Amino acid sequence: MIIITGLGRCGTSFLTSLFKNLNFGVGRTLRYHEEYKAGMELAPAYAISRDMFTDYICQRDDNNVEIYTGEVPLDLKVSDDYWEGEVSFREKILRLDNDTPPSRKEGVVEVIKDPRITWNPKIIRAWWEVRKDIKLIILHRRPEEVIRSRELVGDYSYGDLNAFKDPKRGKDIRQFKEDFSDFMTEVLALEIPYVLFFYPNFMSYHPELIFSKLYNVLGINMTKYRTDFEDVWNELLDESKITKF
Repeated sequence: MIIITGLGRCGTSFLTSLFKNLNFGVGRTLRYHEEYKAGMELAPAYAISRDMFTDYICQRDDNNVEIYTGEVPLDLKVSDDYWEGEVSFREKILRLDNDTPPSRKEGVVEVIKDPRITWNPKIIRAWWEVRKDIKLIILHRRPEEVIRSRELVGDYSYGDLNAFKDPKRGKDIRQFKEDFSDFMTEVLALEIPYVLFFYPNFMSYHPELIFSKLYNVLGINMTKYRTDFEDVWNELLDESKITKF
């Protein structure tokens, strides 16, 4: 399974669209939000990481400050909006790419986009404990630009709204860097295969270079897509959606 992840506002929707247009299985119920110039996330997939974080990993102290003390109960069965009956995190991850609900509705799922996986190293460890075959496409961007890009499109979905309005944004920038550093440390410790692209630089690379990284470094079976890769890349590339500061 391929997971496209990163801080957000750094090309994850573009790459997910690329795989979709190359006929990789990404699920059928993806949505693109034109007003935010983002989306392409499969709800049953991203809800796994979100629920790990909000229900178990992240807790708050008496001052409402986030503290990361919880563990992910992989085998605890709970009700879920997207699955029939009570299902554990382990079962959800295993069922994403087979024919059990909700995958029966979604079809084959080979690639998912989920920036939430970077929120805490316990999330990527939980995924890896269930799926040793995961491969990561990690997109990165300067945290300052991530925040400015979200402000530009009015997307305050991550973090505290007042913090985003703070011109210094010091706390958020430090938290972005700390979270991403912890995430990458875990990826390296677990020896999860990955490629990392820096936004917006990689958007100007020749498509053949991107293809080479995905094929040679990650070992994604893309031979049959070689002739179409550059055409699909160029068709999707929209300079007006690339925010540069």
